[in-house]
Amino acid sequence: MEYKLDGIRLFSKLSQDEMKELSDLLTEFTYEPGEFIFKEGEDSHSFHIITSGTVEVFSSFNQNQDVEIIKIGSGNTVGEVGFIDGKERTASVKCITPTTTLCLSKKIFTSIIESNSLLAMKILKEIGIILSERLRWCDKILVSDREMRVSSRFMDAIESSV
Repeated sequence: MEYKLDGIRLFSKLSQDEMKELSDLLTEFTYEPGEFIFKEGEDSHSFHIITSGTVEVFSSFNQNQDVEIIKIGSGNTVGEVGFIDGKERTASVKCITPTTTLCLSKKIFTSIIESNSLLAMKILKEIGIILSERLRWCDKILVSDREMRVSSRFMDAIESSV
């Protein structure tokens, strides 16, 4: 089945022919609010492109507390980390609203590598850019958190000396 891929950032560098070829290989999934696209710790065999809806990405902290990482919607992707490194899912993705995704499995991607390596490289490059941007975002959060902790310690020291 052919899906419309225009407007999806991951595929923005693809030609119309490449988008058509790829759209024939994707699988569409629909989810209701509260359903999981995947859960942290599960095996990674695919990644999803959100075509409609909103999802929450979260991770477990100390095995009993979920910490929200981000809420994202249409045009965003989830599951790329495990797709690339083949390890377990690093976070859970739960639908907040009715959500539709297009899924690209590793098996299908392997066939793309074999049949159209240029298309595969374009997809991998865009995944790399997305992951790099997320890493930069995390770096900023870590620096900000560290600055807040240092500032808090400084204020505690001032208060204790008064």
